[in-house]
Amino acid sequence: MSVQPTYDELRHRVRDLENELASYRKINETLQEQEALFQGLIKNSHLAFFTLNCEGCFTYANSIISRFSGLSAAEIIGRPFENFICPEDLPRIKKFMAGNLEGLCRPYDFRIKASDGSLTHMLSFTSPIIRAGEKIGIGGAMTDIPTDGNHLSLLRNADRYRLLVEKSKDILCTLDMELNFTFVSPSASTIFGYATDELMQLKITDILPEESISVAAQDLSQAIRVDSLPQKDDLRSGNLEMKARHKDGHCIWIEVKRSFLRGSDDQPTGIVIIARDISKRKLAESQKEQLEKQLFHAQKMEALGTLAGGIVHDFNNILTGIQGYTSLILVESQPDEHTCQRIKNIEHYVERGAELAGQLLGFAREDSHQLLPCDLNEIIRESADIFGRSKREITISLCLEPQLPCAETDRGQLEQVLLNIFVNAWQAMPQGGELEISSFRKTIVLRQAKVLNINPAEYAVISIKDSGCGIKDEHLSRIFEPFFSTKEKGHGTGLGLASAYGIIKKHGGTITVKSKEGQGSTFFIYLPLPPESASTSTNPQKNAAIEPRDITVLLADDEDMVMQVAPEMLKHLGCRVITATSGDQALEAFRHHSDEIDMAIIDMVMPGMQPDQLIEGLRNINPAVKIILSSGYGRDETTVKALLDRCDGFIQKPFRLETLTAVLE
Repeated sequence: MSVQPTYDELRHRVRDLENELASYRKINETLQEQEALFQGLIKNSHLAFFTLNCEGCFTYANSIISRFSGLSAAEIIGRPFENFICPEDLPRIKKFMAGNLEGLCRPYDFRIKASDGSLTHMLSFTSPIIRAGEKIGIGGAMTDIPTDGNHLSLLRNADRYRLLVEKSKDILCTLDMELNFTFVSPSASTIFGYATDELMQLKITDILPEESISVAAQDLSQAIRVDSLPQKDDLRSGNLEMKARHKDGHCIWIEVKRSFLRGSDDQPTGIVIIARDISKRKLAESQKEQLEKQLFHAQKMEALGTLAGGIVHDFNNILTGIQGYTSLILVESQPDEHTCQRIKNIEHYVERGAELAGQLLGFAREDSHQLLPCDLNEIIRESADIFGRSKREITISLCLEPQLPCAETDRGQLEQVLLNIFVNAWQAMPQGGELEISSFRKTIVLRQAKVLNINPAEYAVISIKDSGCGIKDEHLSRIFEPFFSTKEKGHGTGLGLASAYGIIKKHGGTITVKSKEGQGSTFFIYLPLPPESASTSTNPQKNAAIEPRDITVLLADDEDMVMQVAPEMLKHLGCRVITATSGDQALEAFRHHSDEIDMAIIDMVMPGMQPDQLIEGLRNINPAVKIILSSGYGRDETTVKALLDRCDGFIQKPFRLETLTAVLE
């Protein structure tokens, strides 16, 4: 199980893969240069290349042979090889030819008779041509021997060309027009896993999967169709990337360069293929593409986080106005019981709005969470109720431990985790089913903690069991991986369970799963419990008696709705209030009234001066002044944390009179 990589990790991994791909491209360029060199050597070689059938007649000859025979390559095709051999050498050459067909391959020399009767001393090296396990002829190369008789030098030249084929890591092979192998280089055995003799009994289609056969057939069909065009010289070769099947069954990626062998009429008589294994390069490209997707997602989430932060801040300012006036109405107008309940309902809705805003911020910024003692059973009930109303085909049953202690959690993020798992269960039960949710307390000892990769302690455990299709064994170890999904493309991001796992790990807990295919799944969420003394909520008591405060407060905020209600709330608490709507105004007001002001409540986001500059300016004037930071962002936001060490307290918008009283104390 892995946690989603960070933005920086993704960026470094993408850079590493780009470097690796650059290395592969360099190797590819080198191999292409070697291929061009090999083809150039054959084209510009002084060697005469030829093939014979089993009757000893020419089936192919290059243009060099005309220098020694006096006839063109086209005139030679179909004629017996022995017609060009000096009669005195013929018995010996026939013996060599017979040995070639039996697999005996070694160089030999002879004299060739030209059409004008002249003789040229030649050196030749030949080997059998095999198709479908049968020897169908002989192929070879020959050249004239200098008059100094330096046979050793010529043999070394012949060996050089042979080594080019035998030692090349690329596959060099020839096919007839029925796609049977007629020659394969030794590297083919290394890459495909077949012995050379086995390959010579196969068609190339025998080692290609269906999709590659279709690609190859289309390429050859197009090449043959355009072969009669005037521009055919530009179309005689082709490059393809396709999959091939290894002897053991697994697929490998190969890059194929294809050209035709041609007869005297310039029509294709066979196919020459040069191929190389590019599996590592394709894997690197796939990994790079996957990492780029993750990087794009991280960048998108970062942008969403910035946008969500601004929305949450403005939304909480609006809620501050509603909450502030609601609190004032409750304490100043003394409404009847019925009206009082309605006003308290408004307060409850404000709280839910603030929680939703926090969830929005927590979803977009996965590193943002505020841990407070929460009633887990209450969160479970509310989340199950919300889910159940939208998915009525699911029967939900609860079995919750009545005295389950509070756990320190981010309520919004825990609700997100529960809903992610609920949705996952619903997707596993397309025809409807049962969802059993339970909670209980469990002591995790050292041995269990090592298995779960958590600390030994008391834990609250939430169990979520569905009656769905279950999870395959091979998928169980990967379900919490980012972007892993068994759903069809476009029907799932693979982020739901990964996000849930990451959230719970940040809470100091973990998630495990038990499942059998066809028997449903059970998810277990482990959340650490604090000591008993810390397991009660730290929220200020609602509607407690409010004592007036005889202090002067500098209130700095640029939001009109906050500046309308907050001064009234402070005045109700007996405070004298000096207001400012920017950092510059706040510093100027403090400079003129520093002897009077006991406390400064400053908003984190205001025009003009940055909050850290304002804090420094206030401290320079009066180091003892109490500074309270106010924000619509959560306490655990990175920007808020950076300022808290320099302040005396923090008040989260929206706030009640009780919260404001606690801050003034």
